[in-house]
Amino acid sequence: FGYLIKTEWKGFYYPPTPLPSTAPSPAPSRMPSVSHSLSPSSSPTYVPSSIPTSNPTSHPSLAPTSTSPTDMPSASPSFVPSNTPVTIEIQGNPFDVSLRRMSTYMGTTSLARLSDALDEMTRDNMNALDPNVSVKFSSKLLSQSLGSTSLQVRMQRTALVTVPGVGEPGEYDKNRVPGQRDIEAAVILVLTSPYRKQTFIEKLQEPPLISQYRYLTDISFLGFVYLPTSMPTGMPIVPDIEVMENATTIDTISMESEVSDSEDSIVSLTWSLSQSGQDADGGWVVSEDGLHLRFNVEDSDLCYEGTNRNTQKGKAVTTIEVTEETKLAYVLGGEGESLDSGYEKLSLTIDRHLVASSTSRAIGVECSSNPVLVAYYEASPYILTPGTHVLVVDFSTADDFDHYGTYWTIDISFSGITTP
Repeated sequence: FGYLIKTEWKGFYYPPTPLPSTAPSPAPSRMPSVSHSLSPSSSPTYVPSSIPTSNPTSHPSLAPTSTSPTDMPSASPSFVPSNTPVTIEIQGNPFDVSLRRMSTYMGTTSLARLSDALDEMTRDNMNALDPNVSVKFSSKLLSQSLGSTSLQVRMQRTALVTVPGVGEPGEYDKNRVPGQRDIEAAVILVLTSPYRKQTFIEKLQEPPLISQYRYLTDISFLGFVYLPTSMPTGMPIVPDIEVMENATTIDTISMESEVSDSEDSIVSLTWSLSQSGQDADGGWVVSEDGLHLRFNVEDSDLCYEGTNRNTQKGKAVTTIEVTEETKLAYVLGGEGESLDSGYEKLSLTIDRHLVASSTSRAIGVECSSNPVLVAYYEASPYILTPGTHVLVVDFSTADDFDHYGTYWTIDISFSGITTP
């Protein structure tokens, strides 16, 4: 297959003998067909298959056997028993995953292994699935982007949920159907929990070993392309705050910010800032009364006139106390590198729960910047209960190259705050 550039679905061949009254339909395919551009300026693009994911169903004709008015039925008969199962299709949002230590694109076999392992673990991690409800997944590969040491994959998953019918044909109990929220929460759990990620890698490396997964060491969930419809039911717990080696502690910045018209509604934000790897004026910038944080990344020495040869890191920590339920809203943004995804990353945690993160966008271009990819694991605004809460903003470039004109931001706002 060294010079293979394209595969195209042509269809099944039926011999010229008389066909049965209902010709068999082709089985739905889980695999995408591959369209590989030979242009040296772009990475190969994998186009999803156009094969339908479900077969058409033959329905009996409703036409009467006679045109005489006396032969017309007074009401259309019911052709489906009330207990006939009903299948509902739930379309998931596309999401990006980075596979570390992969040096080739995935093919048909490796994609099938990835899809099967993800299907199995997603079902296992769905909360309290009704035993009378069955869920079957199909996965679609939307794109692949190969970096120097990792492969970024964009996938979209569809769930076919079958539930018992009730009442009239086609009716079912909607409370028995897992929603998009449940399915996406299970995907997040599989791809963010350290134990489940390790189990996932082991499934990918099961015998017979597929060569693409031989050196796979890590899987990073980069987020949904669009926001999940609702927040997951369970969020990953973030480890205790890591102390950065050779970090520079910046003078603590205290801010008082009015968040409503009430004189009592004032919140004091005290940010404790630390950073490492800077040679000049990069790092944290706090503005807008402490509600806007920005981390400026110094240009890599591999890019144009850049001089920094270090991995650059930063951490911002604040503690806030509220006496009533308070809405905390947050928006992540900025510009990241354009070569690989999953290296540069900024995260926001509240009380050790990861609520949002951003990472660079992989388009295979060195020494340039692009808007970051953002994933929200908890819907904004987040509800703070009365008491003390710790907010941590953590950033790292993960390595020392391809940073040029990049910066990372987070904007925070409050409503309903009353301090003690």
